[in-house]
Amino acid sequence: MNLNPSPLSRLLDHLGPKLSLAIVLLLALTLLGGIYLGRQSVYNALEVGPETARSMLSELSALREALRVARGDLEVQKTRHE
Repeated sequence: MNLNPSPLSRLLDHLGPKLSLAIVLLLALTLLGGIYLGRQSVYNALEVGPETARSMLSELSALREALRVARGDLEVQKTRHE
């Protein structure tokens, strides 16, 4: 049985629980901040707001569904004429 702790375990033990928790929280906040800044960057690049982006996504979904139906109809007509 291997009882050697990993380097990460040794580091966390050395730092203590409070500092380890603070580091984990800082990393989580950094990740969330990066996600937020990335989303804002996309909105700025597209020159739209979050509400407009959501409405564009719902419109895109509706158009994809209409295209799927039209392709199905076209396939039926193609099969009838063969």
